[in-house]
Amino acid sequence: NGHAFDLHFFLHALEKNLGELWEENDRFGYTLDTLQIVKFVYAESRTNDAKPSNNTLSTLYQFYTGIEMVGNHCALDDVKALYVIF
Repeated sequence: NGHAFDLHFFLHALEKNLGELWEENDRFGYTLDTLQIVKFVYAESRTNDAKPSNNTLSTLYQFYTGIEMVGNHCALDDVKALYVIF
């Protein structure tokens, strides 16, 4: 059921809401650039909403968790931080 329905539903929702952020890549197929997602989200938000001071991964991680990120620029730590943020 997940493959027959859930995956198609999920991809349709992504396309509808983030359609212009999909990028076609010869090597990886379709990709989403997380930096572009962050910029899109805060461009669409109201001006009185709290916003992070910049779009670096460590700033976004601290903004969403309240915890300072350690292990910056370590690939595994970066992936874990992206998982928490998104």
